[in-house]
Amino acid sequence: MGLNSRSERLLRLLLPLHEAPHSRDAWNMSLSGLSRLLGCEQVGMVEREGPLVAEAIAFGAGSDERFTQEYRNQYVHLDPFATDEFQSLQMRSRRALHTDEMLPREELHASPFYNEFWKRWRIEGGLARGVTITGRRQANFAALHGPGRELKPEDRALFDLFVGHARAALRQRHALRMRDAALRGLLDSTDCLADAVFVIDGAGTLVQTNSAADGLIERGDVVRLRGGELRLGRSNGHDPLSELLAELLVPARAADEPVRCLAIREGAGPGDELLVTAVRTSSTPERGAPAAVLFLRRSGQMRPAFRPQHLRDLFGFTPAESRIANALLAGERVEEIAARLAVRADTVRGHIKRMLAKTGTRKQADLVGRLASAVPTLRVFAQAA
Repeated sequence: MGLNSRSERLLRLLLPLHEAPHSRDAWNMSLSGLSRLLGCEQVGMVEREGPLVAEAIAFGAGSDERFTQEYRNQYVHLDPFATDEFQSLQMRSRRALHTDEMLPREELHASPFYNEFWKRWRIEGGLARGVTITGRRQANFAALHGPGRELKPEDRALFDLFVGHARAALRQRHALRMRDAALRGLLDSTDCLADAVFVIDGAGTLVQTNSAADGLIERGDVVRLRGGELRLGRSNGHDPLSELLAELLVPARAADEPVRCLAIREGAGPGDELLVTAVRTSSTPERGAPAAVLFLRRSGQMRPAFRPQHLRDLFGFTPAESRIANALLAGERVEEIAARLAVRADTVRGHIKRMLAKTGTRKQADLVGRLASAVPTLRVFAQAA
C-alpha cells in the first residue's frame, strides 16, 4: 500500500477527533485505527498539566483501554521515558523519536517498566512524541510495536502527520472546555438575579441554566423540557416560545435584530404575564455551541435570591441572616419565615434588627429595597466567586 493511500486512510481516521474532540470514544477509535494502519501493538496518548507525564494526567486514550488504564494506574511512575530529560528531548526534536534513540535497548530491557509491563504486553519499542497544547498543558503520543517489527521512515511520517492533526484537536478540546467553564462562571453570576436564564445551542437544545431557571423547569407549570428543547409549560399546540426560538436560531443577516421580546398572557391576574427577552449570541448557530440566551420573568412573582457568600461579602450577613434576607425579598412575612425555619418570630426579628444595622437602614421596607438595589454589585461578587 502506497504512502498516499495510507495518508488518505489516516485522514479518515482523524475525522472523529475534529468532530468530537471532547469524546474519549472518538479518541479511542482514532488511535485504534492508527494502530492497525501502522501495524503496532498499542497506540496511546496522555494529556497532562505540568512538566512530567507522571505528575498529572488530565486525559488519556488508546487503542486498548486495558493497556491504557494499566499504564495510568500502575506503571506511569516507572516509565523511563516520562522523565524531565526525555520530555525535553521530545519537545525539542519536533518529530517522533524511536525509543532506541532515547534509551539504549539493553538499558530499557533491564528496567522494571519493561520487565513488569511492556514484556507482558509483548512491547519491544516504538515511536514517541511530545507536543505542547497550551501553556502548561502538554500531550505525549506513542506507537508501540512488538518483537520482530521495525517501523519504517514512512511509518514515522504517518505518525507525525497524525500527531499534528491530533494536537489541533486537543487545542480545540481545550478551547471548548475553557468556553464551557467561562459560560458556567457567567451563569453563576446570574444566580442572584430574579430572571431565569436559559442558554440554547444552534439546534434549539438547552445547554445551560441558572438556579432560577432550574426552579422553573422543576415546577413545570411555566416552562418544561421536551426532547431537550424548551417549551411553555401549558402550551396546547400553539407555542409562541418555541416559535420565537426557531426564528432566532436561523442564520442571521447583518441587519437582523439580535434581541427579541415576547409577552405571553397566561391569565387575567397581574402576575399571569410571562415576559421573555431572547438575545442571539451567534450569527451562525451550531449544535452544542451557545447560540441564544433567554431571560424569562413571570411578572410580579419572581424576586432575586442571593447566595449566602455574596451577602456575607457585601454586608457581613451570617448564613441565617442570608436565609431571612432571601425570604424577605420573596415577600414573606416575619411569622411565615419563623414557621418555615422552625424558629420563634422574635428570633427572626432579632436577625432583622442586626441586618438593619449592617446595611445602614432603619426600617424593614428600606432593608428590602437595599437588598434589591444590590443586584449590580452582587454580580461582581458572583463573577469573582
